[in-house]
Amino acid sequence: MTPYDSHIIQQMADALYKRARGLELWMSLTSAIRWGLAVAAIGGGVAAASSLDGDWQLFGGGVAVASGGLGAMLGAVSGFRNGRTLAFTLRLDAQRALCSVQMEQHLAKLADGR
Repeated sequence: MTPYDSHIIQQMADALYKRARGLELWMSLTSAIRWGLAVAAIGGGVAAASSLDGDWQLFGGGVAVASGGLGAMLGAVSGFRNGRTLAFTLRLDAQRALCSVQMEQHLAKLADGR
């Protein structure tokens, strides 16, 4: 049987905290890029399809840029919220692991004191 090693749990908790640190920013940036590109493509496509005569090409580009900006802002907010939720979950998991180590240490002290 493998012996208990509290250092492994501590390393796991440290790794979870490290992963949680930049998660909000990372998810904000990636969601902003994805949403911005997707909404810009949709907005540009709709604008281009609605102005087939060619006089409104500048308008279609403007709609694509504006749609992309709006999509990027919405994506950043959505990504930040999702990142915050995931980061909280990771931190909570780390705290649970650290709590189990703390309980084990406390019980070991109680057992030695008898």
